[in-house]
Amino acid sequence: MKVELEERGACKKGIIVEVSAEDMENRLKEHLSEFKKSVQIKGFRPGRTPAHIIERRYLKKIVEEMRLPVAAEVFEEIVKEKKLRVIGEPRIEDVKYERGEPLSFRAEFFVLPEVTVPSYKGLRITIPQNEAKEQEVNEEIEKLRKLKAQLVDVTDRPTKEGDRLLAEIVVSADGKELFNTNNGYLVVGMANIFGVNVLTLPKMLEGKRTADNIEFEFEIQKGTPLAGEKEENAGKKALCRIKILRVREVKIPDLSDDFAKEYGYNSIDDMRRKVAERITVEKRLRIDEETENRLMKYLTDSIKIELPEELLEEKARQHGEYIRERLEAETDMSEEEVEEAVKNEVKARSGLIRQVFLTHLLVEEIAKKEAIFVTEEEVDMLIKDLARRKDVSAEVLKEAMLESGRLSELRLELLTGKVKMFLRKNAVVSRGEDFSDVEPPLSEEKEKEEQKE
Repeated sequence: MKVELEERGACKKGIIVEVSAEDMENRLKEHLSEFKKSVQIKGFRPGRTPAHIIERRYLKKIVEEMRLPVAAEVFEEIVKEKKLRVIGEPRIEDVKYERGEPLSFRAEFFVLPEVTVPSYKGLRITIPQNEAKEQEVNEEIEKLRKLKAQLVDVTDRPTKEGDRLLAEIVVSADGKELFNTNNGYLVVGMANIFGVNVLTLPKMLEGKRTADNIEFEFEIQKGTPLAGEKEENAGKKALCRIKILRVREVKIPDLSDDFAKEYGYNSIDDMRRKVAERITVEKRLRIDEETENRLMKYLTDSIKIELPEELLEEKARQHGEYIRERLEAETDMSEEEVEEAVKNEVKARSGLIRQVFLTHLLVEEIAKKEAIFVTEEEVDMLIKDLARRKDVSAEVLKEAMLESGRLSELRLELLTGKVKMFLRKNAVVSRGEDFSDVEPPLSEEKEKEEQKE
């Protein structure tokens, strides 16, 4: 086999291949043998048709159909032999072959660039404290109080901001009634009604009682509910009459042991303590994630390699195919909806694709150096979890992910998480008010200072 490898720019290579006639004759015989097993010719049992009859009838068809598959097969052999780190699908062209002659073809493809990994152990970063602050605990408990809020009728005072009103509402324009309900809902303090801001409305709704009437005019705006299907009412003066039928206020429970027990705590003190513990855990997880992302971004920003636009477009295309496979497998979206979603996702990710690509390169290099790997047990556990949520069998889901290429994406996702955790655990971390920029390991910084001197 003759192979001529060509450099065609950053991350791009080409090959010119010629496979000997002798080698191709052996490959052709294999194809003829496989074809013989399935072909059915009158007068012969399946698999028993003489070879010369098959060749006379089907040789031209078999030769035509095997050209491209054999070229792709040969390409894979070359990739393994020369240990090429190919990314994406190769463009195979000019495939030529006739029986008794060599097979020749050209191919163009992208390869992963060689990456010099920056120093990644001992990176220095300051991160925020993760202990829950008293204000955070108070805010969280206040949210829980509001969840237990109830609407209580008000009969002993005038309306005030925040009160909820049940009202009869009638709107008319040019003597024609446009809207009528006795089940209208208003909040004292709101200024927007029927899509129009009525600045005086909050004041008109305050200081009122049940059975009071309110009347005001406003101009109907285009595109609002009262404008009509053909905007025939837009620009007209509308008269709005409101009669208050019921006034209610939002009653929030007091902070007490009884309130805490409604949420399963022993007392208000127990509630405060456990809410603080939960906030601390949640903050720690968020800070850990942000720390890992900052460390990884520092490393990817440190890599100075040329990534051609063509390669990034290829990565974006691959990501689009992954999204398409996922949507088709996991949703009931129509073909048009899937295409639109893929288009939007690729567009959204195009600006991040370089960062994503460099992250994957770094993850693979660091994982190789530190013997970090993902086990099949870990993959299977995640697939089982996904399958349970999708209400399908783990075996069926795994097979579908294998066929679509999503299984490799899943492995890379797990590996990325492990490498990011490794970076964080090997970083020099100090606590402060907020995140600092990531700084290189001390030894590296000293080297830079010595070089300056």
